[in-house]
Amino acid sequence: SVVGPRLFGRADQGKIAAARAQIENFSLALDNYQLDTGNYPSGQQGLAALLSKPSGSPSPQGWRGPYIKARELPTDPWGSTYQYVSPGKMNKNWYDLFSLGKDGQKGGEGDAADIGNF
Repeated sequence: SVVGPRLFGRADQGKIAAARAQIENFSLALDNYQLDTGNYPSGQQGLAALLSKPSGSPSPQGWRGPYIKARELPTDPWGSTYQYVSPGKMNKNWYDLFSLGKDGQKGGEGDAADIGNF
């Protein structure tokens, strides 16, 4: 039937849009973290630094979080964790933030493509 593939396509597009919106929310929270502390979280500190003050280096002086309203970090629409790399490989002066998409693998095309801030 023609209806089935169209519905699946719309569901995938909705998930892609939801992932982009969540990445934007994380980006705003990361910008607020950076404004308060002078740095983005390190790759090791990761997105968890948005929920609780990280221990370890760099010590985030001025941390005023939590920076997101959640008890735990949201997962992407496919149930996987968002990937945070700092300093970024694509965005060398700040960070890369992305979902691995529907297939959960790096790279990919179409609905299996990574969705990120690059």
